[in-house]
Amino acid sequence: MKQKYLLFSMILLFFLIFFATSLSIFAVTPNLELTPANQTVLIGAKGTVDIVVEDVTNLMGADITLNFDDSILKYDSADPGSFWSPGGLLVFSPVATGGSVNINLSAEVANVKSGSGTIITVTFERIASGVTDICFGSTDLRDEAWQFITHTKGGCCSFSECIGDFNGDLQVNFGDLGIFAMAYRSTVGDDNWNPICDLDGDGSVGFNDLGIFAMHYRDDCRP
Repeated sequence: MKQKYLLFSMILLFFLIFFATSLSIFAVTPNLELTPANQTVLIGAKGTVDIVVEDVTNLMGADITLNFDDSILKYDSADPGSFWSPGGLLVFSPVATGGSVNINLSAEVANVKSGSGTIITVTFERIASGVTDICFGSTDLRDEAWQFITHTKGGCCSFSECIGDFNGDLQVNFGDLGIFAMAYRSTVGDDNWNPICDLDGDGSVGFNDLGIFAMHYRDDCRP
């Protein structure tokens, strides 16, 4: 009887250790991304950048800084993303200084969120020519106990004046055609929707966009 009890205890201990190890191995670290990675914005026009969080648990607050070249871009506005709906935010405070914008936000305890989605949308206006990047500066995520959430963050996003250059290589070629083809006949909300391919800004990727793309096919915008 004692041997059976000892054997059962050893098996139980093994499964507890295995389960704990599995949890640590398969735990997902939250990540921040800027989307879309590339977009075409002409002088005088505006472009929007989504700050997206992925696989976060109990997000209550954030303090995020974006850096940009203020000789080429001008900060226009910032808005809470759809991640916070319904419920909204208690605090949302964007402050722009020179070539950076800092956005501080917090939700009520009842509106703590988990999952993935757009937490902030930031709009910039192009005021001069040139390819330019918008990049993360400091980032701080907080849970419902206001404890720091360990996370990673992706790379920069680019604003180009090269119409039809969807992959950011400053050339309009077969690679861009493939990206456009994937999004063709899509509208906002479709699985294959890609806003950078909506060249006429009507909320869909259709024949007009194809015509604009065709006019710029084989353009080389490299300096």
